[in-house]
Amino acid sequence: MTFKAGTQKLDGHFKLSFNQNGFEESTRPIRHNASIEEIEEALESLEMIDDVIVNSNSIDTNNSGSGAYQWHVTFNSLKNAGDIPLLTADFASSDAKLTGSGARIEIIETRKGVSADVFKLKIPWNSKEFAIVLNDVEGPVVSLGSSALDLQKALVLNFGLESVLVERYASQPNQEDEYFLLDIMGSSILEDIEVIIARCNEGQTDCFEERRAVSLCSAGIASPFGGHFRIQYAGSVTGPISVFATATDFETVLEELESIGDISVTITESHRVNEYKVPVTNGHVGQCRNFYIHFIQAIHSPPEVTNGHEKPLLSTHYSGDLELLQLSEIHILGEPTRDDAFSGDYQSSITEVVKGVDYNHGGPVEFAVSINNGVDFSMTNTMFHYNAIPTLDSIHPSLGSIVGGTTIKVRGSNLFKGLIRSCVFWGTGKADVAVMSPILEYISSNEVTCNSPALIDSGNVTVFVT
Repeated sequence: MTFKAGTQKLDGHFKLSFNQNGFEESTRPIRHNASIEEIEEALESLEMIDDVIVNSNSIDTNNSGSGAYQWHVTFNSLKNAGDIPLLTADFASSDAKLTGSGARIEIIETRKGVSADVFKLKIPWNSKEFAIVLNDVEGPVVSLGSSALDLQKALVLNFGLESVLVERYASQPNQEDEYFLLDIMGSSILEDIEVIIARCNEGQTDCFEERRAVSLCSAGIASPFGGHFRIQYAGSVTGPISVFATATDFETVLEELESIGDISVTITESHRVNEYKVPVTNGHVGQCRNFYIHFIQAIHSPPEVTNGHEKPLLSTHYSGDLELLQLSEIHILGEPTRDDAFSGDYQSSITEVVKGVDYNHGGPVEFAVSINNGVDFSMTNTMFHYNAIPTLDSIHPSLGSIVGGTTIKVRGSNLFKGLIRSCVFWGTGKADVAVMSPILEYISSNEVTCNSPALIDSGNVTVFVT
């Protein structure tokens, strides 16, 4: 909803109207510079509107002081769920007139309403109590005037309907109470709900029972969450993976790719309700399903052919900063999510949690903490440094006297001062023991020297550094 004016400053009043099912209501006159709270109060005073969220911003880009504004109105209740009609504005009548050169109001739809089927249950004002019936099974009695939460708990306890959201709109005197019901998982079970109502006449002397079915208030246009996705890695694409796949299923499909040898998958689920429109407590709206993938082993060279059979050569583990997996979500069912999302909406993404480090080079990684089993991580983190693993290529000379004291040049990689301190000679003499010899000189990161220890007997020993 946009208020526009020309060079003359905007002034005056306007009215907003809402028309649904042939019945139109209009607000009282609203000031052109009304506060957010005033706009919300005016709209929510209408019988057909329950709850709205209003935000505004100035669009007077030239700072002319014309008073041009843009208002964003979000309908925030099941009573107004789905694709509802646009508001209309009156700004040229006797009690609602805007002044200013070119003063006008434009109303456009910025996002079409999306919801699963919403059903309405009406309870007459002269009822004593009522009971929900589902598939001919009658639940316990519910008192007239019970809250939405009370009815929602009854549906969970008696019928296991944990995914049903309920909102109640209290009636005016001698009018019906209204309960609006939404299955946020998109099933059709609510179509089968009936209600047995115990009603009495005004003197409470003549009572009887009435059986009613729920009525469809808003036909759903959202697709239930489901379907499958595919993962692409290093030029290969997996088969379809269900959004409800188990960790074992996920591992099996990924390990079928040529460039993946062994991975470990952990699945966590969380309910980030605050990021979604519907503030339910039964854990379905705002549900996040997270697949954490740990790369353990990769095929790092072409297969070795022995007797006509291919034997893949596997690395001991993945190393280096691996490329991210790519997600194809074309076959995921639902609607893309947003901040005010209804039930059927989803959002998918792939995020690098820990950057891979090449074991030949080492390096820093970010250290984060989670207190909810790896679902969310701390935002302000410190760094942890991985030291590269020293590797040996050769020693020279490769023989020496049993009395020891032979200066040996050790060549390899990552032979940094502070990272290694000694040469270790393993298997010295008849006893299978290790003797440590301090590093004499750090020539470079690829070469150090140390002296051989004395041996009792001649023989071969293994040399490494530590």
